[in-house]
Amino acid sequence: MLSSGGSVDIGTVRTKRGAGDPATRLAAVALELGGSGASLVYATGPAEAEKIARQIASDLPQVSNDGLEALSAFIAEHIHPKYGLAELVRHGVAFHYGRMPTLLREALEGAFRRNELKFLVCTTTLFQGVNLPARSVFINTPTRGRGKALDSAHLWNFAGRAGRLGKDLIGNVFLVDYDMWQEQSFSVPTKYVVTAALSKTVENNYSKVVEAIRGSPPPTNPQDSLPADIRAAAGLMLARASAGRAHAALDRMSGLDDVQKKRLEIEADTAAAALKLPKRVIEDNWTVDLYGLQKLAGRMLEKIGEGEVEDLVPIHPRESAAFERYKGIFSRIARHVLGYRPQSAVKYGSFVATYAVPWMKGTPYPVLLAKWINFKSKDNPTVNIDSVIRAGFEFLEDVIRFQMVQLGKAYTDVLRDILNASGEGIRSRNAFDYSLALELGVSSPSGRSFVELGLSRIAAVALEQLFPDSELTPAQAREKLLSTNFDAIALSPVIVDELVLLDLVRLKPSRLAN
Repeated sequence: MLSSGGSVDIGTVRTKRGAGDPATRLAAVALELGGSGASLVYATGPAEAEKIARQIASDLPQVSNDGLEALSAFIAEHIHPKYGLAELVRHGVAFHYGRMPTLLREALEGAFRRNELKFLVCTTTLFQGVNLPARSVFINTPTRGRGKALDSAHLWNFAGRAGRLGKDLIGNVFLVDYDMWQEQSFSVPTKYVVTAALSKTVENNYSKVVEAIRGSPPPTNPQDSLPADIRAAAGLMLARASAGRAHAALDRMSGLDDVQKKRLEIEADTAAAALKLPKRVIEDNWTVDLYGLQKLAGRMLEKIGEGEVEDLVPIHPRESAAFERYKGIFSRIARHVLGYRPQSAVKYGSFVATYAVPWMKGTPYPVLLAKWINFKSKDNPTVNIDSVIRAGFEFLEDVIRFQMVQLGKAYTDVLRDILNASGEGIRSRNAFDYSLALELGVSSPSGRSFVELGLSRIAAVALEQLFPDSELTPAQAREKLLSTNFDAIALSPVIVDELVLLDLVRLKPSRLAN
């Protein structure tokens, strides 16, 4: 046991399971010491969470529980029938990571709170923001990902989940192999140190930020967040300079001397003045490569000069020409903003459009993931379905719902400015807001209304299929839901629970009546 004076030996536990293998030790310890209540088990990443959850479930029988049966059926119906999580939850075990669909994460959290799930293996997603207390917490490393050190304050935050107010007198935190940790974070309590991200990035990477402001940012590295931070810092400085506020931003950077501040101010002012983009576009899209946007604007003007303005304008994803139109848009973005070579840009644009267009239509996850699995298994028919689905979630969240949303807004802002200046105001007003459709994953007015009421994409897509009117306003959508008898509809209890939570059901279904 850890105390203010160090570690104290409080006894020995004889286990039914061996714990000699480091690869399975965390699961073995969790099974031995966490069986009496809800347990959170920390994993360094999504793949590790899946592996540990499978290890724990392999030593537990299936549980007879209506809630877990409903959760398993929901996963099979609304995520994918071969997703291993559907079977794991039947054993009272689940894994949890950040890029899962929102409703799935919330359903797992709800089952854990109700003590239906006994073990939830999670990543840093649960370290902050989600109030999910447990009887016991198990941690075997102070790292995340590929060995990157965790801020000790995050570990203390996670350990603080042990002990459920009103349910447990105490909470247990089990530190597995703690004596072998390189950083023994729990020996001394620590506090968060809050620093401004812009100041930290500029002060620690001054010359690289200057180069990025000049238009030569470091190459993107998926394994390293620093290049993205440098690009963002340069973009923000350009936006501040465009608005005449570069000096004020630099004043707050105490780690720079006056000479460095003055040089950076001059560099930002000079670069901002040379950009041939409207100030509003610069200020609203500084997270995007502004030099790339300028190249994109040039290509748009060329297309208009060639009489091909129609190719530039986003259209509704349900139109017959949608795939070809978005293939062109994404290829243009990849070529001019992301820096792809021409042939690679076309391939990338086609690949993104293959998933982005059905995503915007509201195509359910099982259909999208089946397409993704078929693509990933063409050259390797023995792929692990869980890992492929995880990669699919990452693609949908990181590329479709994040990167392409940002780039899509910037694309539309630049296009509308050019169309208006070219006398094409009607086309500008009719351009479909595809960045919003990418973010929400629905494109019909009814689908957007369901999301506006607070429902997840999974629920919105399911409800779209219940009501034939695709033009429902939020008020009409609410009234439709409140007047519907969900006992007479084959809708997943997980989705009905979400409706109940948001007060969108006038009469609770019979299973909840009491």
